[in-house]
Amino acid sequence: MCNYIRISKKTLIVVVSLILIFFIKPINGDNMENSSHAINASLSLNLLMEGQEHFFAGEYNESIEIYNQAIKLDPNSSLAWIGRGDALLSVGRYNESLENYDQAIELDPKSSIAWINRGNALLSVGRYNESLESYDQAIKLDPKSSLARTVRSLAEEASRGAWK
Repeated sequence: MCNYIRISKKTLIVVVSLILIFFIKPINGDNMENSSHAINASLSLNLLMEGQEHFFAGEYNESIEIYNQAIKLDPNSSLAWIGRGDALLSVGRYNESLENYDQAIELDPKSSIAWINRGNALLSVGRYNESLESYDQAIKLDPKSSLARTVRSLAEEASRGAWK
């Protein structure tokens, strides 16, 4: 019989963060700059989880603040830019959300979710053709994505005036 230990998600995040900080050797030996980057990336991961919790609780402004902190710690985290873009989109700050998705795509051009969410932001401001292009790029990156195909279909209907 196998016994399992149950731990909370926050405890797991702390354990993983400590492993990242103290046990994984930096890429270039003991270079302090790399160690600092590893610590920032680990702390950013914790903030990403916290930002996501606020987002799913409908606490969008709190989520934005948490993602701001994550981006400040690790500006190369495409997930932080996507998360903040999602929260901004949810509070109607469409142009700012679009800027965040564009930054995420610059950091990770193969992120189909960044392309989908970029399309959603463009759709929200009535830029239908550009939204279709973003959805097409998402489908190109992930041909099996039913989400990308579904939102692309909705954007096509919107572009034909079907939502009026």
